[in-house]
Amino acid sequence: MLLFPLYVIELYFCILGLSFILSVLYIKFKDLAHIWEIFLQIGFWATPVVYPIVIIPEKYQFLLYYNPLTQFLSFSRAVFLDGTIFPLRAHLILFIGSVFLLFIGYFIFRKMNANIIEDL
Repeated sequence: MLLFPLYVIELYFCILGLSFILSVLYIKFKDLAHIWEIFLQIGFWATPVVYPIVIIPEKYQFLLYYNPLTQFLSFSRAVFLDGTIFPLRAHLILFIGSVFLLFIGYFIFRKMNANIIEDL
């Protein structure tokens, strides 16, 4: 259970990076809000929150792991419910991906931040 704060920090990095990107894109493209609502609905059903991942046929389960939220939920469930820990390699991939998304989001935000006033 001591790993759970690490999962929360990784999730925070992903959300913050995505928020940086979306904050400047929302101003530039006004219709993005409607498109984002559709992606959120797809993401909700593509993330095994209320259903276990084992009900998905095994040949399609790998598709769910392209969604980072699936990995956060799988890691958290494994720690709390099963008392097991995923391999260190999986943790490193998720952490590096989260930090990468944060830096990319921050870079895009800083680059497009100067043009926000002009776009309003």
